Amino acid sequence: MKEENKVPAEVIAHNRKALNVIGSTMGAQYFKAETRSAWPGFEEELIAAKNDPLSIMINHEPKRYRITGHDIVSIVTKKDAVGAPMIYLNEGLSGEVSIPFGVNIDGLGAVVEDALSKALHGDKNIIFNDGEKLCGTVNQLNYAGLNRVKGLIEKLQKVEDSYRQTIAENEKKVKDYIGELIKSKENVATMPKNGGVVITVSSETTEE
Repeated sequence: MKEENKVPAEVIAHNRKALNVIGSTMGAQYFKAETRSAWPGFEEELIAAKNDPLSIMINHEPKRYRITGHDIVSIVTKKDAVGAPMIYLNEGLSGEVSIPFGVNIDGLGAVVEDALSKALHGDKNIIFNDGEKLCGTVNQLNYAGLNRVKGLIEKLQKVEDSYRQTIAENEKKVKDYIGELIKSKENVATMPKNGGVVITVSSETTEE
């Protein structure tokens, strides 16, 4: 490490408690929470739907929320690009995290609403130390989304049933009409060349 990137000794001295606590986590895991689309390609489909007056499309992209676990394999102290002293977990690896000196060590990694909101909105430096609590909290959001999707599916099922019922009714009306024409012996309709309709009525007499 270049000398100019090293954290000054006095900064280390004033942050020994935090460094001791974070250093003791070597070999443990921290967790992250992130937002993913539950409908890949949704934005493109939504734009296409807006240009198609016959398209049926929801206007809100469904999201899913997942957690990732990361083994702590390295802990490094050094200055960041603007010269602020930082603690880096897993520097250069997937899930890298930078923690500023002076952070409230007692609150670091706690599963609280503010931290979770930041993580789900893309803050890559938010970590959690209670995987079980994080899983339960995140899955509440997933279940809420799942219930909304199930509700939509039920409504669409009713729409589908309505279409099928209407199709069947239309087909029955025509079938019944054709059947009536075939069975009819009373009325005979003929189409003359001039385009008019002539109705010839015949009557049957019953001999006694």
